[in-house]
Amino acid sequence: MKSHLKHWMTVCITQLSAINVFIFTCTSSSGNLKMVINRQILGRAGPPHIRVPPRFQDTAIFEKGEEVVIKIPFTGFPKPSVKWMRGDNEIKNSDKYKVEVGERHAILTIRNSDRMDDGSYRLELDNDLGTDSAIIKIAVNGKGCVRQ
Repeated sequence: MKSHLKHWMTVCITQLSAINVFIFTCTSSSGNLKMVINRQILGRAGPPHIRVPPRFQDTAIFEKGEEVVIKIPFTGFPKPSVKWMRGDNEIKNSDKYKVEVGERHAILTIRNSDRMDDGSYRLELDNDLGTDSAIIKIAVNGKGCVRQ
């Protein structure tokens, strides 16, 4: 005679925090409940943090016509969303701008730079655990012009 016993398992996870992310799964094998804990660290969870390189901590100077590449490292998990802003306008990919997001860098490229590109650009990062932003200032010299 077969037994119709039901197997119950309760898993209690205490002191769970956003420090590390794990995957837990339960499987059933031949009528016996077996719990497999797949402790897979997906990443160190945390809010975004921008690390402005020394080159961009003060106004960065470029020459007219030069391709301006602003490459800013960041951390954060889950991977933050990235926005580049100029004033109140979000910068999108176009003939003038190229926006790229790597695993650890936000990159803004300004093609064929000129004096109209002078000014402040704001990098904004956002994930479920927080936000961070930084202002990057650039100046573009005209031909034969020396900016102080």
